[in-house]
This record gives sequence, structure tokens and C-alpha cells, in this order.
Amino acid sequence: MLTKCALCGGKVVQKKTEKMIKAGNDVILVTQIPAEVCTNCNESYFTPEVVKRLQQLRRDLRKKETIAKLETIGHIYEMPLTAEA
Repeated sequence: MLTKCALCGGKVVQKKTEKMIKAGNDVILVTQIPAEVCTNCNESYFTPEVVKRLQQLRRDLRKKETIAKLETIGHIYEMPLTAEA
């Protein structure tokens, strides 16, 4: 277990986190991911097993193999940030 964040030096604790996985216009919000998370900057550190699972989810999403099994929980909107906004 890590005790200090590699980015900011903050304290790292074990907790559940979430991550968005995007492939094209499709997005999965993966929740309840076990991780070590910095209490200062919120950087997340995952085990190799969790990384492999997240990578597999991204590959499945690219192939559209995961989408039919998922529950729709909302909408995602695109709004480019421009100098005029």
C-alpha cells in the first residue's frame, strides 16, 4: 500500500472511486473501483488487476460488446469551451 502520493506527496488511503471510460462517442462510468486515492489531489492508484479490467472494458466498448449489458443512467452533452463563452 502506498502511503504518499507520487504527484503531490499527500496522504494516500484505500477507498472506492469511479472512472469514466470513453471510446468514440460512447462512455461508461465505472463505479465502486477499489483504489488507493490521495486525500490532497485525488490521484488514484489501481492494482494491476484493476488496470487490466479497465483496459478490457475499453476494448469491449470499442467493439460495442459491453453496451447492451449496461443500464442507461443519463445523458452526456458536448459543449466546446471557446473564447466567446
